[in-house]
Amino acid sequence: MTPSQKASDPLEAPKLETCSPDPSTCLVGDKGTETPSSTTTSGEMDSSQNSSLLKQKPRKIGYVLDWAVKVVSLIAAILFGIWAPLSYRATVDESHSNDAAQQKVVNAMESANAQASSALDLQISALGLQQSAAKAQSAILDDIGNRIAAMGQLSLVEFCLSQKVRWIFLCRSSVPA
Repeated sequence: MTPSQKASDPLEAPKLETCSPDPSTCLVGDKGTETPSSTTTSGEMDSSQNSSLLKQKPRKIGYVLDWAVKVVSLIAAILFGIWAPLSYRATVDESHSNDAAQQKVVNAMESANAQASSALDLQISALGLQQSAAKAQSAILDDIGNRIAAMGQLSLVEFCLSQKVRWIFLCRSSVPA
């Protein structure tokens, strides 16, 4: 196998390549062996070394971003672990106080309903008493009317008996036979 095929083999562990600020030395491989990098006679890097340094910067940024995400995730997990039970406890406490307030309102409504029902019962019984009193008064007034009518007939009969001839046509119609 060629070295390029080895690098693309997914089962092989990736080789680490880190360079210090001095481009003359780089650490390459699993063991961190130091190999000098090739430089030109003027001390500048060739194009292959320049591209490897450009590849290292995104790796560093990715490494930093990866750790930043891990740290932020850890902080979020800790905060949620603290906040969730406190929030739950506050919700339960408020729910109990709300239940108690609603129970007081329900009790007050039931009491008002009971008072209204008893007042309605009293009014119905008073109405029944008024109705029976009105019936009794009506019966008494009917009896009084019948007595007055009887007294009027009696007066007419007495009048007719006292008059012998003159008003006889009135007396015949009013006197029962």
